[in-house]
Amino acid sequence: MKKKIILSALLLYSLSIVNFSYLLIYQELRVIFFGIVSALLIIGLVNLEFKNQINIHNAFIYLGNASYSIYLTHGFFINNITKFIYSAKPDIIENIMEINFLGLIIISISLVFGCFIYKYLEKPLVVITKLIVAKIE
Repeated sequence: MKKKIILSALLLYSLSIVNFSYLLIYQELRVIFFGIVSALLIIGLVNLEFKNQINIHNAFIYLGNASYSIYLTHGFFINNITKFIYSAKPDIIENIMEINFLGLIIISISLVFGCFIYKYLEKPLVVITKLIVAKIE
């Protein structure tokens, strides 16, 4: 039953993507095609998670823990890496395949640096802050 609900939500979500061009014309229907279907999908996944039927890989858990550091640093790293690459090779924008490949590499580097900041800056600062607060109390 649960799998049928998730599959139904995924099917409806896929249909909403197909109807995206239709939604550009009739914006008032986007709640029906995207909102309700997305809500059903989220409800189904949360239901499975509460029943411990979803096994999440440790790498995704680590990325979830590091997500705030990644969020805070990604713009800085993406911007500066892009500027560096463009200054080294200005004609890079002429080849769409190179741009796409470079985008994946830049995003990956940004994720790695965000995880680095999480491990070596955020986690130690949280520990130090907890110790300071414990001493004050």
